[in-house]
Amino acid sequence: MTQHPMILVTAFEPYDGSSLNPSELVLKKLPGEINGVNLRKVILACDSLCTPLYVTELASDLLINMVVILGEDRRYALPTMERIAYNWLQYDVPDNLGHQPINSSIVAHGPEFLETSIDVTAIRLALTSKGTRVNVSEDPGRHLCNHVYFKVRYHTYPKPVLLLHLPRLPEQQAYPSMRLADSGYATFSILSILSSLIYE
Repeated sequence: MTQHPMILVTAFEPYDGSSLNPSELVLKKLPGEINGVNLRKVILACDSLCTPLYVTELASDLLINMVVILGEDRRYALPTMERIAYNWLQYDVPDNLGHQPINSSIVAHGPEFLETSIDVTAIRLALTSKGTRVNVSEDPGRHLCNHVYFKVRYHTYPKPVLLLHLPRLPEQQAYPSMRLADSGYATFSILSILSSLIYE
């Protein structure tokens, strides 16, 4: 039996006192397959000790062709692809277990940063030409999203890995924010492009 390509897509549970996390809600609405590529969907605990190791283990599976990490970022008004993962921890709020790593590297003696191998600028231009607005950033913060991003990228190289930050929902904050349906459509559109890249 032919094994279909697979993208590991992760999202996070609510944290910092919120009852919602757009990444979790978007992940739940994604289909199990896009363009013949299976999506392995996993919701993650907001746990700085266990989650980065857990995702790295999942991503190391030889059946996984690509990894997309969905997260929430209160700074953004648009879904934002993070070009860079940084080897530094500076949590601005504690995780859900009360841990708050600060002023330390993720991988001792590792590089200062790692860049995704995915051409995020080309994806942004392709989606913008179709009327779907997304952004590219080089500052993913130094919280759990970046923590997972760097660790997975470092330990699974050269496997393609991407962090996609979604805006908060209007129910969480008035501005910047984005409706769930719009974040979901942008996420699906990005995954559609990424799934086509696997076959190239």
